[in-house]
Amino acid sequence: MPYLSAMTIQRLLQANAPLRKEPSHRAEMTSQLLFGERFDIMEAAGDWVYVQCVHDGYEGWLENKVVCERSDEAQVCGIITRDFAHVVYRDETLVLPFGSLCPTPMLKHNANKNDFIREPISKDHAIILIESVFHRAPYLWGGRTAMGIDCSGLTQLYGRLTGINLPRDAWQQESTVSTINAEATCERGDLLFFAAPEGKISHVGIYIGEDKILHASGRVRIDLLTKEGIIHGQTGKLTHHFRTAGKL
Repeated sequence: MPYLSAMTIQRLLQANAPLRKEPSHRAEMTSQLLFGERFDIMEAAGDWVYVQCVHDGYEGWLENKVVCERSDEAQVCGIITRDFAHVVYRDETLVLPFGSLCPTPMLKHNANKNDFIREPISKDHAIILIESVFHRAPYLWGGRTAMGIDCSGLTQLYGRLTGINLPRDAWQQESTVSTINAEATCERGDLLFFAAPEGKISHVGIYIGEDKILHASGRVRIDLLTKEGIIHGQTGKLTHHFRTAGKL
C-alpha cells in the first residue's frame, strides 16, 4: 500500500526544524520535524506555535515561520532514503534529510529514483539502509537526521521505512510493539529495549543478528549483545541493561 500523508492543518515548509520544550531558541530540543510531516496547531505564543505531530502524537513548540499554508489533500508520498537529497521545491532547492515525506510528483522530476521509496520495504532492507546512512552518525538528544540522532529517533525512522509509525520515545515504542516471549529467540529486525534495574525504559536499538545491535549511543554504532545487555565494542563494558524485545 502506498504511503499516504495525513490530512491535517499544517505541514513543514523547510527541510527540518527543531521541536522545543518551551517557546524559546534556548529551550531543550525534544525532537525534530522533517519535511512533509504534518501537525495540528494547538496554540500560539508570539513567534511560536505549540503543535501535535500527526505521525506520532508528539507535542512541542515550533517556530511559526517554518509552517506552510493549510493543505487538506492527502497525497501519495515517497520517503527520502539518502542521508540528504537535493529536491527542487517552489523554485528553491531543498536539501532534505533521510525520512522526509515528499509528494511523488515533486520527487519524479527532482530526485534520483534511488533516493526514495514509494512503498514499505522489508525489515532486512530497512536495516541495510539505516546502517548505510547512520552508522557513525553523532548522537544528538532529540535528533532525527544524519547530522545527529538519538536512539528512538533511529528506530522511529526504521519503522517508517517498513510502513509503521512508531511513537517518538523508547518507552512509548516498547508499549506499542508486540512483546517477544522470554524464551523466544530474537530475529533480525526486532527492537530491543533497555533500562536500569527497576527503572523506566530509556534506550532502544535494532537487533541485526549474530548477537549484534545497531543503536545510537555516543554515536550510531554496532555493539555486542548478551543476555545481560549491550557490551561496548571498544571498552568491553556493559553499557545498557536488557529489559525486553518486541516485533514491529
